[in-house]
Amino acid sequence: MKRFLIGLLLTGNIAFPQSFQNPPLILTESRPTADAAFGSALAVGDFNNDGTPDLAVSSGNERVFIFYGRPTLQRTPNRTLSTRETGIGFGSALTSGDWNRDGRTDLAIGAPEASDSEDS
Repeated sequence: MKRFLIGLLLTGNIAFPQSFQNPPLILTESRPTADAAFGSALAVGDFNNDGTPDLAVSSGNERVFIFYGRPTLQRTPNRTLSTRETGIGFGSALTSGDWNRDGRTDLAIGAPEASDSEDS
């Protein structure tokens, strides 16, 4: 039997049905702010190289959460990525791929307001 991860983007929430018989699991940012757009960018890839797809979710507030693939989706991220700089739009876009051809999934994180001198 194949399993499918079906997502619905809501304002500040992402809903994933754990099965078609159970209600969906709702992920929300733990400390939302007025401008938080949790789930505004998503990427799927095997970020921990265990053979199971993982989910990267933008907080919309300068953070990216990584949820490792498990039989049931967790409410708490396994990793949180951020930068020292603020106001650069870190996490506004996410995409995954194997750009350096090393056989591992890479995650690209957009920060459109960063300058060339900033480490982001």
